[in-house]
Amino acid sequence: MYIKKMSELHREEDIMKASFLSTIGKLEKTLLTLQRKGAPTALAERRLRAYRVGFAVLFPDGLSYCSDELREAQTVLSGLIPSLENSYNNLVPGSPQRTLLERRMSSMCKAIRAIDELLGEHTV
Repeated sequence: MYIKKMSELHREEDIMKASFLSTIGKLEKTLLTLQRKGAPTALAERRLRAYRVGFAVLFPDGLSYCSDELREAQTVLSGLIPSLENSYNNLVPGSPQRTLLERRMSSMCKAIRAIDELLGEHTV
């Protein structure tokens, strides 16, 4: 069995954490912009909640979520994967945007798996 070095584990964890925090920050800015414009905010709020739950599941922050909140986050995050994959396929290999999107998808998948485990569900 392959065992990663501790430095690799910390690096991977730091990358996932940075990816989640970056997305959360972008969603917070988007939400503020939508509010200022008087535009509907339901979708941005739902995605922001999902990312916060995903972050809390991967990096315990003292917050706890009920099973309904976990299921909602799981649904929202899973629903984003196809559109992210489409965007990923349109980006130039090796480009910074593709690397960021790759990291975002990887961290989302890990959060989805962690939520699955908390809910007692097992998906691939």
